[in-house]
Amino acid sequence: MNSIANSLFDSASGLDDDTSVSDLQVSHLQDEILQQSKGIEQFIRSTTKDEDNAPLSVLKSLFTLFKSELSVNLTLRKVLVEERKKAGLSNSRIQTLFHTLHREGFKDIKNFDEIVTVIKQQTAEINILMKNLKIFKKALREERHKNKHFAFHLSELEDEISVKQMNEEENSKKLSLFNEKVKKANNEIATLNHEIIIKRNKIIELEQTIHELEQTIHEREKNINEREMTIHDLEMKVQEQLNHQKDIQNQYSQEISKIKTKSDDNKMIYFTQITSLQKELESLKSQLNQQQKHHEQEITDLHSQYFTDVELIKNELNEKIKSLQFEKEEIGNNRKDELENHQRYNETMRQTLSEKDNLSLSQSKEIMRLKAKIAELEKSDADSSLNNLTLQKKIKKLNKKIKVLQIKIKDSCIDHDNEIDQLKIACQKQITRNENSLNSSFQSKVNQLEVTIRELRTKNEEQKSEIGNLRELVRKLSFNLQQEEADNARLQATLHMKKYVEHSSPISLQINTKKRSRSKRGCNERKFEEISSEFTSSSLSGNE
Repeated sequence: MNSIANSLFDSASGLDDDTSVSDLQVSHLQDEILQQSKGIEQFIRSTTKDEDNAPLSVLKSLFTLFKSELSVNLTLRKVLVEERKKAGLSNSRIQTLFHTLHREGFKDIKNFDEIVTVIKQQTAEINILMKNLKIFKKALREERHKNKHFAFHLSELEDEISVKQMNEEENSKKLSLFNEKVKKANNEIATLNHEIIIKRNKIIELEQTIHELEQTIHEREKNINEREMTIHDLEMKVQEQLNHQKDIQNQYSQEISKIKTKSDDNKMIYFTQITSLQKELESLKSQLNQQQKHHEQEITDLHSQYFTDVELIKNELNEKIKSLQFEKEEIGNNRKDELENHQRYNETMRQTLSEKDNLSLSQSKEIMRLKAKIAELEKSDADSSLNNLTLQKKIKKLNKKIKVLQIKIKDSCIDHDNEIDQLKIACQKQITRNENSLNSSFQSKVNQLEVTIRELRTKNEEQKSEIGNLRELVRKLSFNLQQEEADNARLQATLHMKKYVEHSSPISLQINTKKRSRSKRGCNERKFEEISSEFTSSSLSGNE
């Protein structure tokens, strides 16, 4: 019996001392303890006939105490195993937490204090981010205000640019109309040149006729001279033959007088014809000079009007370009990206202006050509006045067409303004959409960060509470184990005392042992209830 008790106490003390015992060893020890307890029960049953035996009664009481203590120890072992499992689970959770932290980039974290410091740093960073978010919101409001101001300024600029485009289109249309007028004038000049050529040919024909008449007059004068020579010869012959042929001389003198009168008459006729032809030539020359002066006046008027129009257009365009460049330089310091299109437009405007300058140069060259052609119109006829009347009629028709085109241009400008307004509305909608999307994305990210931070805080608080509960349970269990060890030592001392006392006072010992067993049972039951309640509360909090 003593050997069995000693082995049981040794196994119990070994279980209490060895905290790193595995579950298999614990189950093996439990099996041994059960087998030994069964042997003790069989021994007690076999010796129940001897009821007067005092040691058997003490052994029964001790065996009941041993059963109660064994049940308490088994329940405590179960609780310890479960707590160890839970501690293993908490350790696995802690390891998973550290693994997740390492995966997230927190590789320097090795304990919970570092986690707390990191959380504090993250909260500080979050506070900084919230401050930055407030600053960013203020900056966004300022940017929106600036964008509204720039949009208003851009709308004004676009209106001015549209007006300037209208003016430039009108100027370009005026230039095109002027070019058309110049082309029509060139065509009319070509027709006038053709008419001048025809009239020149007529003048050449008249000059040829005059030359032929002069040649005929010269030939007739030659004939007259020849006849005079013949007359002189005849007179000499007559003078030689005066005596012989007075009658013949008289006849010849009569004939000569007749011929002279005829020649004088012919000379007068030719002279009158030549003078009339010369008067006609002078009248034609005067008409040509008048027409030339009229054409020169028209050309000078057109030329002066053209240069004045071109200079006005250039001045207006230069002023517009300067104003646009000044406004673009002011706006370009803040919004270069937004005004690149305007700069491109200005470059196109400059190109168009250079093209217009080239056109003006070409037109000036054409005007010089026109002057050269007009210089050739010195010998044109009075029919050019009729052509001028027709030109005036055509110019009136062109003015009517220009008015119609201006009306069409105004309508197209109105349509263009409507399209620009629609584009502005679409751009404003797109800007608002982009701002809303940016704000929503930024707000969603901030909300996600806040949610993750809250989750981390709740997890840390739960882990802190679990760790505190585990520490309290371990502390209480260690205290209870110390008390049980003290009680076991007391029981061993009482057993040793029983050996020495043996049968001195069995009844008092039984009473005292019963009282002690009852008190120990009550204390153990209370402790077990407290531990089970604390364990259930801790398990419930851990599950939550």
